[in-house]
Amino acid sequence: MGRVDLESYEMNIRSCMHAIGRRLLESLINADGGDYRGSTMPCEKGHAYEFVEYRDKKLLTVLGPVRLKRAYYYDRQCQRGWCPKDTVLDIVGSSYSCGVRRMMSKVGAYRSFGLGQQDLYELAGIRVSAKEVERVSEMVGRQVEVFQMAEAGTGSRRRLSRRNR
Repeated sequence: MGRVDLESYEMNIRSCMHAIGRRLLESLINADGGDYRGSTMPCEKGHAYEFVEYRDKKLLTVLGPVRLKRAYYYDRQCQRGWCPKDTVLDIVGSSYSCGVRRMMSKVGAYRSFGLGQQDLYELAGIRVSAKEVERVSEMVGRQVEVFQMAEAGTGSRRRLSRRNR
């Protein structure tokens, strides 16, 4: 009997499980038919977004790349397009899922971006560039700062309202 290469088995099984999970995830997130919401949708400025077509988007998830089907709407007066599904999935302006962005920002916070890139590949099988780790880490850092500032403002308002009771 030959020697068992446990690491090779582990990595191959993980790769197969990711492939199965990727297909399942892609089916689940496309089960809504692209998030079509009718021929028109109201714009926040009182105009109307009109349905134009379905557009695909490649999204990198913790299980690997998936393809999204999205309804695309366009507001002629604002000259702005929008895919409601991007908002629902929190991927507006991003081709990375929330989980991948969290992983990227975490490795970017603790290691150099180049080493973080390597860690993501070795630990999760996710291939991204060091520059993308940097961009996402900085973006998430800015979002955390805004959140913390808002929370600090809310907290001070709460303390003031308690004192005035």
